[in-house]
Amino acid sequence: MIFGDKILTPRLILRRIVAGDLPLLVAWSNSVIAHGKYLTPDCVNESNAMESINSGAYWNNDHRAFMITLKNAKPDEKPFGTLHYWLRPEQKG
Repeated sequence: MIFGDKILTPRLILRRIVAGDLPLLVAWSNSVIAHGKYLTPDCVNESNAMESINSGAYWNNDHRAFMITLKNAKPDEKPFGTLHYWLRPEQKG
């Protein structure tokens, strides 16, 4: 079910990335462990990530970046991942 900037499933919430997520997002984007041996870390810093939020780079008609949390998470539980959705160039308008 989609509600504005959230997608709700029976067990998960996928929500829009906000400024409060930046410390976690920056840590993940610079972590070799988070990316494993097959993906390249994004290596963003907090100012670049904030610029991406403000410019709409993480959230526009062609691209959406979500933080993933458990639906029944306790208040102190943090998101545990990201999901990026984008349209391929041939799929646009």
